[in-house]
Amino acid sequence: MIASVYGPRPIVRVGGAEGAQGLAVSQVGSSQRATTSSGGVLGNEFSEEAIVTCDWRYSTFADSIEEYATDNERELSMAVAQALELAIIRSAYPKSSIDVNILVLQDDGACLSCAITCAGLALAHAGIQLFDLVPACTISICSPSLELYLDPTRAEEKNQKGQLQLALMSGTQSANLMKQCGELSPEQTLAAVKMATQGCQHIHSLLRQALTAVRS
Repeated sequence: MIASVYGPRPIVRVGGAEGAQGLAVSQVGSSQRATTSSGGVLGNEFSEEAIVTCDWRYSTFADSIEEYATDNERELSMAVAQALELAIIRSAYPKSSIDVNILVLQDDGACLSCAITCAGLALAHAGIQLFDLVPACTISICSPSLELYLDPTRAEEKNQKGQLQLALMSGTQSANLMKQCGELSPEQTLAAVKMATQGCQHIHSLLRQALTAVRS
């Protein structure tokens, strides 16, 4: 998986003083398919805070590419943008966009949580002001054993009964994203949240070590 960050850069309004040429320049490096956290596309809106967009794509050689439709890529783009915008100090970048591109080379499971973790690290490496890093984890409960698996493989996901995804800012213990699908009992949900929280905290320490090593 490759996560890249462009920006912050000014949002040029269509029909504004800079015209179409300025708009084209402002969009270099991003895709017109990029989705905001609300599910829209970057347009003429004025914002006193940065607008976060995400463009999620699967490579043409990724396994089982036929399983993924454009609608699913759009939904995943929106989920990543939602998780990231809560971690970014958006007030520091008024009238700007911060664009994240996700390219999935190989999906071996827990793809969304991996994308959020990678994109959060890319933001920090790019020097974007953040409240905290955004590690994420996926927990699956698999049949028939009903065991909880942390960051399951694709094979484990195909046999899962239910799944929980959590993106967490460890410093404040704030959940930037929590999604649940399938059948989980209240007890299983609580156990999954606990396991995901511990996983996020561990990943957070690894991310800090990686950033420290790069900057030293």
